[in-house]
Amino acid sequence: MPLARCLRSLPSALQVGARGMMPSMGRSEALIARRAAYRCFSVAANLTKALRQEIQHEKTSYEQPDLIKNFLKSSEWKFQEPESNVNMVLSKKANGYDITVEFQLASPYAPDWDELQASQPSQEGGKEGQQGESEPPMAAAVTDFTITIEKGGKGEGMTFYCSTYAGKQDYRFLIGNIRFFSNEEEKMSPTSYNGPSFDDLDDRLQEAFDQWLASLGISEEVCDFIDAVAVDKEQREYLRWLEGFGKVLEV
Repeated sequence: MPLARCLRSLPSALQVGARGMMPSMGRSEALIARRAAYRCFSVAANLTKALRQEIQHEKTSYEQPDLIKNFLKSSEWKFQEPESNVNMVLSKKANGYDITVEFQLASPYAPDWDELQASQPSQEGGKEGQQGESEPPMAAAVTDFTITIEKGGKGEGMTFYCSTYAGKQDYRFLIGNIRFFSNEEEKMSPTSYNGPSFDDLDDRLQEAFDQWLASLGISEEVCDFIDAVAVDKEQREYLRWLEGFGKVLEV
């Protein structure tokens, strides 16, 4: 074939070759896209399945303690717990005072479990235990809370900073500090004086404060309720959290 004819036929040959390659490239890209879509669907399906199983487990295993139900039925305290909010409030009026007890839901696990494990002696030889030998426990029944007592309509009062206590002693909660305020601004100010450590007060004054709080209804039953509902609230909010993700994925 003459050279000129060969050169004239070259463009048409390239065009034919290009047309022959295009469908092949399209099929390859489509295959890659299908594989990526399948992987994405597979991952989403695994997440959906895991969420569905966890939601079912939480629903079947959850039961509100009778202690909470009985307290709410028989107590004069008013209980508030907004949905999706970690804060809870008990309130009532007594002896001319407005009394508010505020606390939050409990952490599901002890925060310093690793440190606690390392400091515990092992069962074999009394040596330090090895971390990771057992599962973290549920959080101990200790809940921080405040008791705010205000003289009705006058804006002055005091806040007790407390923690529940489940030891062998004959008291059910501990007082850290007592903060006095004369108006709403002092009450809300982060720089107001929090008062001395309760343990530094004279023993007679400590006992008098304990008796006064008891006369206003701060009892063992209230502390039992605080501990129980703090854990219960965490469980319910966890289930709500799971269901929220489930709605997004249409579980």
